[in-house]
Amino acid sequence: MQPETHRVPRAKPFPWLCPRCMKHQVFPAKIEYVLDVNHDGILHKVHIPELTVPKCVTCGELLFDNAADDQISNALRTQLGLLNPEQISQNRQALGMSRAELAERIGFTEQALTRWEENRGIQTRAADNLLRLFFALPAVRGALIGGGQNRQLGVSVDQATSKVA
Repeated sequence: MQPETHRVPRAKPFPWLCPRCMKHQVFPAKIEYVLDVNHDGILHKVHIPELTVPKCVTCGELLFDNAADDQISNALRTQLGLLNPEQISQNRQALGMSRAELAERIGFTEQALTRWEENRGIQTRAADNLLRLFFALPAVRGALIGGGQNRQLGVSVDQATSKVA
């Protein structure tokens, strides 16, 4: 039987008070952790061999803090092969673009892009694919120019460019 878990809003010095047994016995621990995460409508089993999470040494209660959440997000991104926050931010900056400009060009909200860059959310596979294309291919950057782009772009397949390798 797995111990009940609680969410800790902010970091504070150890030992912490355990909300379950009411003892000051919560310390950082490295545990093997497996969880199911729903991403893009698909349930993924994520295995983290060494998750560092606050744990009560008396009753085993796990208290997930922001650092544990970040480890879980990073493990999911790695498992799914998604760009990580640093890669998104570095690629955007390498292109000399603000978050607002990149969001406008590819049709995301600036808030969504901010969440992805600050590790407060994980982009969908489709968003990740679009970001990768935008970062890697100048032709894509030239075609995706935001609200003023060619409205005929992608309306029909251009036979000259539709050959499959």
